[in-house]
Amino acid sequence: MTDPVQRALDRLVAAGVPGAIAYSRFGSRASGIGDRRSGALAHVGDRFRIGSNTKPFVAAVVLQLVAEGRLALDDPVASAPVPDVTVRHLLQHTSGLPEYSDDPRLLAPYATDPDHHWEPRDLVALVAGQESFAPGAKFAYANTNYVLLGLVIEAVTGNTAPDEVRRRLIEPLRLTGTTFPVRGAAIPGRHLRGHLTNLPASYGVPDGILDFTDLSPSIGWTAGGMVSTVADLARFHRALLTGRVLGPEPGRAMIAEAEPHGYGLGLARIVRPGIAGWGHDGRFPGYLSIVVTSDDGTRQAVVALNTDRVLSPEAEAATGEVLRAAFNAGP
Repeated sequence: MTDPVQRALDRLVAAGVPGAIAYSRFGSRASGIGDRRSGALAHVGDRFRIGSNTKPFVAAVVLQLVAEGRLALDDPVASAPVPDVTVRHLLQHTSGLPEYSDDPRLLAPYATDPDHHWEPRDLVALVAGQESFAPGAKFAYANTNYVLLGLVIEAVTGNTAPDEVRRRLIEPLRLTGTTFPVRGAAIPGRHLRGHLTNLPASYGVPDGILDFTDLSPSIGWTAGGMVSTVADLARFHRALLTGRVLGPEPGRAMIAEAEPHGYGLGLARIVRPGIAGWGHDGRFPGYLSIVVTSDDGTRQAVVALNTDRVLSPEAEAATGEVLRAAFNAGP
């Protein structure tokens, strides 16, 4: 008889998701198709674009720089397009800056050129002169905040932000399936192919599913450009919550400032039926991933889908079931 994680994954695929992978501390499982072109099945070690699950990596680098005395949370951010924005505002999404990825100009070049490269400052320029509310007034999630944090890392260290993430996190933690690409539309090596699903007939796709894997990671950069695996994401988040990356006190600071809106310094509170922990989710065109880890790091679930849209109630319920089964898995 199949285990609860596998059964839930199979139900998720039956509900219309092309392929899915789930990590638990007691074994990973996969279901469905990883590559619709070849028919290759999804595999537990497949890499995928992690979207906003990039943000905890970037936040960890920023907090390491704070611990080293090279930066302070209340330092003003000179590269912000409006005044009075601090590092803390960016980490917590309380800057008042609007969402650059809502601008239709972002994806327009990819109709003809999947390799089109966006420079980080050009992403920020998409919201130049705009402000939703005064910095610190409230919470409003925006990828713009974490692109600016990438620029902060570069200004402080003199190195590229992806290089700092590699040097400080990917290499020391031996995240062998994790990369931070900046250019190039393709994902090297074995990976899930990403899909847009439930597309209208106007897209000219007979089954409503479009392979959207090949796309420049520069549209996300330090807000969402990384590639990883379910096991690597679990390893990284476990290291965050057990003090290995930042030490006990700075590590707890990531979650200590989550009140009242549930988002701390790069980690979010995740509470669902049968689940309570810290983590993040990530969307990138064609991909969706969710990471949740208990406070003590003993329970974890990571789910990766090769679509960024879970639209049916059946698929939404099955996604929650996969997370719950993986988080509560036992030997």
